[in-house]
Amino acid sequence: MAGITLNGREVAPIMPEAGQVVEVRGSTWAVSNVQVQGLPRSPADESVAQLSHVVDLQSLDEGSLGAQLSVVWELEVGQTVTPAQGLPDLIHADSFDEPETLAGFIDAMRWGAVTSADPNRYQAPFWSGVNVEAYQLEPLRRALGAPRANLLLADDVGLGKTIEAGLVIQELLLRHRARTAVVVCPPSLSLKWRDEMREKFGLEFTIVNSELMAEVRRTHGLQANPFQIFPA
Repeated sequence: MAGITLNGREVAPIMPEAGQVVEVRGSTWAVSNVQVQGLPRSPADESVAQLSHVVDLQSLDEGSLGAQLSVVWELEVGQTVTPAQGLPDLIHADSFDEPETLAGFIDAMRWGAVTSADPNRYQAPFWSGVNVEAYQLEPLRRALGAPRANLLLADDVGLGKTIEAGLVIQELLLRHRARTAVVVCPPSLSLKWRDEMREKFGLEFTIVNSELMAEVRRTHGLQANPFQIFPA
């Protein structure tokens, strides 16, 4: 059973409610219904046998919008309930923000809206921690101008192909044109790629190698998909 261990004792997972957003099997879903099952789970699985819950889900991912899935919530591995993003608890109707704060908020909203719609205005160079050269923006321009990014970077050694690739990845993620990224490279370069993506672009990647696959199969079963367990 999937659960949370606290001080050596297993605690039942947080149950979602209809209308909430959850993460299940590496995807985002909206809960449409929660139904309690009549028969309790086996007392061999836990100290006190509890009832299971069947949760009906609808996909919120762009590639499978509207797809439906029903799961037994207690048996799912790695399921989480997304915290509600409501309004602030305390609102001062008679007070105003400082002019500098309001101006910064408006500028940020305007820049985010413009850059998301205009392929010639970039966000990635300002989110990254590198000094970007002008020629390194050319692959980014071509990637955004194409309906599907499909580039071959063949610059000379030392011209920053890793930076160019990182700019493209980060820009596509910021514009919601991509949800995940996979870097395929020789094992000797995996640490370099992971460290550069983290240090220069704030992107966290998990190295999928034979050691990780062995651990995944021990903890999640032989058919486990590491790209769903560790979404990049």
